[in-house]
Amino acid sequence: MFCHNPSSQFISWVFLVLLFSLISSQKTIQQIIWNVPDGNLSDLSQTFTAGQTLPLSWNSYASTQYVDTTKNLVDLWVAAFDFNLNPFSQRVTIGVNLTSPGNFAWTIAIPDSNLTISAKYVLRFKVTSPVFNPNSGDLSSPGFLVLRAAGASTVSSSIITTTSARSTAAGTSSSTNNLPASSIINTSALTPAASTATSSTSTSPPAAPSSGLSAGAKVGIGAGVAIGALALAGLSYFFFFVRRQKQGPEAVGSGNAYPSKDYKSGPIVDGGPTEMPAKMVVAELPVNRYQ
Repeated sequence: MFCHNPSSQFISWVFLVLLFSLISSQKTIQQIIWNVPDGNLSDLSQTFTAGQTLPLSWNSYASTQYVDTTKNLVDLWVAAFDFNLNPFSQRVTIGVNLTSPGNFAWTIAIPDSNLTISAKYVLRFKVTSPVFNPNSGDLSSPGFLVLRAAGASTVSSSIITTTSARSTAAGTSSSTNNLPASSIINTSALTPAASTATSSTSTSPPAAPSSGLSAGAKVGIGAGVAIGALALAGLSYFFFFVRRQKQGPEAVGSGNAYPSKDYKSGPIVDGGPTEMPAKMVVAELPVNRYQ
């Protein structure tokens, strides 16, 4: 019959504790604490993008090793992995109690000026302080890479192009003010085209040469031709009508003119009053003989 010895049980328990401690001690801080970024992955094996929202997640850590989390709240910082090369640090969140697990939605907002120097960064828990001290104890995540956003270079190029176009326009306007009035009219007509050409050359690849007028120009030309034709027709009708009115009375007068009167040949009865002869013979009635 097997007999349980209390002392042997105690020794077995101590042995298990030591074995567990030995196994636990082989894990790194990254593996113990960090879920996101994944603490089980090696440094610089994870890649993120500027502007991306990362759901940070960590386990509880109640220990005095590196940072005494049993007595202190900690702040979470993002810092350059090679701090001597790229001295960048940014506080992500403050007042974290690591004695319980937690999470935080972090939108990566590392400036492009730092990303152009280095893409290597790391998260670090440090005792709460408004100033980042790279030499103080911390609980770090595995290192990771942060790439610039796809539109970052395009935005920078657009800003440079816009500034250049404004400078060109300002220079053209300044030089135009010193020219005579006739020259200013021609220059102002050409300036928008020059500015447009400068902007198009800076912001877009060379385009194929235009094969003809634009739609707006064609519509304008068509409207102008139609209006001109209507005006020409109106003028032609006006001159024809006026000329006809002027020639009408003359033609009628020449065809219906009255013949000249010849007073020597006697009166001409034309339906009007007739002059009586100057002398008339009055016949006397016979006297009644039987009176």
